[in-house]
Amino acid sequence: APLPGCLETLLTRNILKGKKTEQHAVLMEEVKGLDVRALFQSSREALRREFEGACRAREKGRSLFGGLVMSKPTLIAECKKRKLLGQCELLPSAAAGKPSSRVAVELSTADVELAFLSCQDGQGGDEGAETINFDEFLLCVAICGCVKFEAVPEMSAVQRVEALVANFLWRLLGQAMMSDARAPTL
Repeated sequence: APLPGCLETLLTRNILKGKKTEQHAVLMEEVKGLDVRALFQSSREALRREFEGACRAREKGRSLFGGLVMSKPTLIAECKKRKLLGQCELLPSAAAGKPSSRVAVELSTADVELAFLSCQDGQGGDEGAETINFDEFLLCVAICGCVKFEAVPEMSAVQRVEALVANFLWRLLGQAMMSDARAPTL
């Protein structure tokens, strides 16, 4: 039976917070194993245009060493604007002869905040820096993709990141992202 809203909120925001941190550490290891440069090869320039556009609009051209930088509030606002935050149910494509069931995927503001801190190079100390540069933004996008689609075992880490990038760039929405994620055939 479903939990009452207040109990579910208490459970997820307080009790399960430590579990979320453990899961994040596992996902970070997965992201570290990716070739980020190759992963973003085809979408790098489009993402750069979106990054710079958001920075110019919300950060008033704020820069560091001549490059534009993005704050956490701007990143979260961009994720909201692009409808990346929240939970939705998707139906992965089934392998031949095997039924597929709906999978809930989610990316929360807290997930984005944790990714924002995790993608930094460490020069901001334990609290992290107030802003990230474009290369850190790419890593943040990779982390968010792995987090959002971690509940879909049919998707590889690369597919998870590609799905979030497609969403971020308004190329694909919801169900369309799942068309390439197929259950392995035995």
